[in-house]
Parts: sequence; C-alpha cells; structure tokens
Amino acid sequence: MKKLLAALLLGVTGYCFAETTPLMVSLITPFQEPIPDYDVAGLRLSIIYGECNDFAGLDLGLINYTLGDFAGVSIGAGNIADNKLYGVQLGAVNYAQSFYGLQLSAINLVNEEFEGVQLGAINCSKNAAGIQLGAISVADDGKASGFQWSAINYAGTLEGGMQLGAINWAKDMVGFELGAINLVVDDGKAHGVQLGAINYARSMDGGIQIGSINCAKNLSGLQLGGVNVVYDGKTSGLQFGVINYSRMMNGGLQIGLLNFIANNEVVPFLPLVNGNF
Repeated sequence: MKKLLAALLLGVTGYCFAETTPLMVSLITPFQEPIPDYDVAGLRLSIIYGECNDFAGLDLGLINYTLGDFAGVSIGAGNIADNKLYGVQLGAVNYAQSFYGLQLSAINLVNEEFEGVQLGAINCSKNAAGIQLGAISVADDGKASGFQWSAINYAGTLEGGMQLGAINWAKDMVGFELGAINLVVDDGKAHGVQLGAINYARSMDGGIQIGSINCAKNLSGLQLGGVNVVYDGKTSGLQFGVINYSRMMNGGLQIGLLNFIANNEVVPFLPLVNGNF
C-alpha cells in the first residue's frame, strides 16, 4: 500500500516536470495523439495499440503498452508495463517488469518482483510475495513467500510460504506443501511440512512428511505414513508407518509393522520397532 501511494504521488507531482497530457487517443502507434514520448495523467484510449511513457490513471484499449512506470487501472486484451506497475491489470494477457497490485487474466506474467494477487489460468513471476491462484502458478527460480493455490505450483525457493494443489514442486522449501504430490527436488532442502498422497524430498532437513508414500534421500525429521523410505543417505529421525526402510540409520528410530535398516548388518529387519544409535 505504501508503494502504491508513493507511486500515485509521484505520478501527480512528477508529471509537472515532463510533457504530460490528460488524454491520449491511439488507433495504432504511430497514429496517435499525442506522440508516445508523452506521459499520461488521466485517460488513454488505444483502439488497437497505443504507447506512452509513464502513466497514471485509467487505461482502456485492445493492447495497452507503457514504456515507463504505470499507476492506475489497465483494461484490455493485452496490458504491458515495461517497468514498475502499481495498480490493476484486467485482460487476456498481462505483463509487467515489476508488479504491485492485482493481475486478472488468462495469463499473468511478472519478470521480476511481484507483491499482490495474480488470478488466472497461468501465473508466472520471478519472485512472489503475495497470492497466486490459477491452473498453473510459477515463481520461477526466485522466492515465493506467499500462497500458491493451483492445480500445479512451482517455486524456485518456497520461503515461509504455502503451496496448495494437485502437484506442488519446489527446489528449496521452508514452508508448507499440501497436495496429491509434493516434491522438493534437485539439491534443495525441505525444512517444513509435506502433506499429501506422495511426498518426496531430496533432503528432509528438520521437516515432516505425512502421506501414503514418503520418500527422501536424507532424513533428519519425521516420516509418518503407509510406506516411508530413505533410499540413499542417512536417517537420523523417526519413521512411523506400516513399512519403513532406511539404507543407513544413525541416531534414528523406526516404528511400524515392517522395519528395514540396510546398514544393520546383524539384524537388518525387525517388526514393530527398529533403530540404530
């Protein structure tokens, strides 16, 4: 909110020192009045396609393109802000370099920082500190510290956030994944909670997996489910389930119907309880 108010104030005061128009009308650039170098503080109508420098106000048209900063509401089939946008984009495709506000369309794209709400079939940003709702939501190789609620969710780093969907996927996770399939892949670590039918983490480091099938390369935490597997690295936590398997265990415990610890040379299998301390 503070960023939005600051942008609106700059939009009012800054235009006093630039070529500014309260009204811009465009058929298709360069057939427009005035030329694209002008700032707009008021209303812009782009019948087919229009360009301007900075913008503050109401933007209506088929394709609306702003070269500089945007503060206000943009409604069109395609809304593009080549720099920072503070406000609302409503259309079929929305794009901004950095975005603070609400994007509502079939496809919402933010190249850098995003704070606010993206609501659409496909939502994509580099960093997301807000809410993404749709069929596919992506915080691509950046940090997601908000809420992703889609059929498929992906975050480079889920940092203090939550993923809720059929498939949740992150490279690193400090937060909460709730879905049918939850994944923390590559060399990342999971420090939070995975709750789903199938949970996988390359390294479950102080976290919890709860599901029908829980799988990790390394476990320092808790697996609670039907089948719990630590397939390659070390287990130093608790496996509680019907079937528990760990390739190596050091300072860990298994409680279940069938418990397997591969590096227990004398007794690799025990029912009910097994461990290696």
